Amino acid sequence: MTDISDHKNVPEIPEFTEEMWAKARVSTSTAGPVLTPISDRLLSDTAYIALGRLLSSFNCLEHELMRAVISLRGGLDAIPPDTDAERQIEAEIGGNLKKRLETFIKTYRTEIGDDEWIVDFETNLIEACAYRNHFFHGLWREKEKGWLHCTFYKREAKGRKPREMVWTAKHEALLEIAEANLRNALLLKDNFISASDQAAE
Repeated sequence: MTDISDHKNVPEIPEFTEEMWAKARVSTSTAGPVLTPISDRLLSDTAYIALGRLLSSFNCLEHELMRAVISLRGGLDAIPPDTDAERQIEAEIGGNLKKRLETFIKTYRTEIGDDEWIVDFETNLIEACAYRNHFFHGLWREKEKGWLHCTFYKREAKGRKPREMVWTAKHEALLEIAEANLRNALLLKDNFISASDQAAE
């Protein structure tokens, strides 16, 4: 494991490239709700595999962000059960991907400092956070062969109607995003999780 105090040795951050997101098209519908018959055959087996990899990769990333925060704060031994320290960290990392990323960034800057690596990591992961809820809570369909559509109702400010957002991409785009998520999760595991905490799992 890389010594986290020597953070210059942390590997390059796997990027969500502009091309990756450009392969998808996001549009706002004004025609009203999409009516779709509900069936387990909404998607082909190939699409289910791509979607499964995508969603599980976000779970891995959320998990490793949580473990990295714990490690940066001294590891499991520094957070005894049923204490204020445990309750505080549970409140900070008990949320979604965006909340865990914010907590990791804040903890990194407190423990290591504000450097170019953390700026790049934050910038790179912000877009993934923006799409996470869309992917997890949207309705996935396969209209044309190889193309997936995910319809999601995005909350607006109080008193305004939610917007219907439709994300459209080929299977390959889901697999590329999943790969970037998994590589970022592995980067966190290899560089910010202590060997003793990994052994304790």
